[in-house]
Amino acid sequence: MEIFSPSRRETAAPSDPFDTSIKHLLEKVFKENNHDGPVALAFKEAEITSITKFLSLDKDDINELEFTNSEGSAKKLSLMTRKKLKGAVAWGKAEPSGPMTRVRWASVNTEDILAAITQEQPSNEDDFCSVQSGLTSTASQINLVDAFKKSIKKDSKAFPDLTNDHKWETFKQKLHVEARVQGLESVLDPDFMSEDVANQCLFEEQTKFMASVFEKILQTTKSKVLLCKQKMSGNAQQLCADLVKVDEDPVTKEMTRKELKDKLEAHTIPANWSKSLESWILSWEHKVQDLEDALGTALPDS
Repeated sequence: MEIFSPSRRETAAPSDPFDTSIKHLLEKVFKENNHDGPVALAFKEAEITSITKFLSLDKDDINELEFTNSEGSAKKLSLMTRKKLKGAVAWGKAEPSGPMTRVRWASVNTEDILAAITQEQPSNEDDFCSVQSGLTSTASQINLVDAFKKSIKKDSKAFPDLTNDHKWETFKQKLHVEARVQGLESVLDPDFMSEDVANQCLFEEQTKFMASVFEKILQTTKSKVLLCKQKMSGNAQQLCADLVKVDEDPVTKEMTRKELKDKLEAHTIPANWSKSLESWILSWEHKVQDLEDALGTALPDS
């Protein structure tokens, strides 16, 4: 039977080669709204741009998919990601192709794909233990999520606010410290990918919480633009990666260092200063700390 072929209207612009159905898969199942995550990159490298091409993949094809990370290294997709892709192929082939194919992919969701995975026989490449514990243990999923909800009192107010882009380094350090305390450090790791269903459910719960945290603590114009970009998907992991990319751009970092250095050198006691000398020294120390954080090293004594 011929698989539904997308119309010209369904095909994206050259800069974004994916058809509408592939976009639904990337966005709703893999939370890659910007089409620049591991799955989208692997699809682009393998020229999988239409749902027709995707549904023609077999398990071996999916196991061979890889993407080039930010460091220029080729990486295989995680085991759980590959399982989801196999489940998506099975789900897509479960109904006859035809005029309703595009409508059906518009409704695709993670639950449908996970259900399709559990009905699939494990391939030779799959580890039986991970299949047994990761794919069939609903209790494990519930236990991990419940443990996250109950074991640590999550407090969004404990996270630092980003009110000044020049204070990015200080903010980042405090953000990571608090994330570790609350068991959320994996959300801040752009390369983290869960390897089984149970941990994927936990990670999605953690991501939801961090998305709500970022909405409260990101207060600069630059960070709010990035927040708005990810608001619909709630992809806190990608948002954090975007923040790092923007604020740690070499040109941006050099400009920040220069502005902080200029402010420190211009920080003198004004003639109309009415507060204590201790207050002025404290404000001066804060500026020194901001510059040292931006430089990544202590300033010389002289």
